[in-house]
Amino acid sequence: MADYVRSVVRSLRILKYLSEEGSERNLSSIALAAELPNSTTHRLLTTMETEKFVQFDAIQAQWQVGVGAFSVGSQFGQGRDLILLSKKYLRRLSTITGETCNIYIENNGVMVCLSQVESKHNIRAITKVGGAINIHCSAAGKAVMAYRDRSTVKAVLMAHGMEKLTKNTITDATQFISSLDEVAQKGFSFDLEENVEGLSCISAPIFNEYGKAVYAVSISGPSTRFKEIDMIQVSVSLLSIANDITTEYGGKKRSGEINKTS
Repeated sequence: MADYVRSVVRSLRILKYLSEEGSERNLSSIALAAELPNSTTHRLLTTMETEKFVQFDAIQAQWQVGVGAFSVGSQFGQGRDLILLSKKYLRRLSTITGETCNIYIENNGVMVCLSQVESKHNIRAITKVGGAINIHCSAAGKAVMAYRDRSTVKAVLMAHGMEKLTKNTITDATQFISSLDEVAQKGFSFDLEENVEGLSCISAPIFNEYGKAVYAVSISGPSTRFKEIDMIQVSVSLLSIANDITTEYGGKKRSGEINKTS
């Protein structure tokens, strides 16, 4: 095992120990629990301290979990909370449209499916929960990126590339970024067979408490059925559901101008 991997494993072991109720948190006790020398334990603790994952109480001579670890953990908690509260909205939206409905989160430049309610049709769209889709060819990706500064969007596209998955996939960054203005104006986005042949999707953003579009709610189904439904009514229902989720989640829609300089 490489030294840096070993250090990560040891650091995580220490964090787990510090999070346990009633554990002794002085250096010797931590080292004993981690089965490490005091010197190694101290080095790992001070390294984590620089990133605020742990902090040292000089009065008590005790180490404890820091705000950095709490911040990371709270992100998981927020995602979990959104999954729980959004389920009823996904069911409602699926009942209205008859199609598969999903919640996505933007994570490191891709959209990850957090939750899903499947269509009852035999032929239906299914995205594996936990699976990731590209931003440049997904309605969910467009819905989130429409509310990000354009320089940020460009950096994401450059980092992940714009692979052509179908004949409709947008592979030009300038074209993709230009299309986001209309998405931000309407409040929703389309993927018309840009990710998978024969599959279409419509999506709207969900905002967190800072007014940042991090999540998206989407409706996916065969393009043949999308052509038969009242898209105006569907978009109205989608926007209403997205707003309801944002409100119940404690989020707020972004205010102010988006920096469109790319």
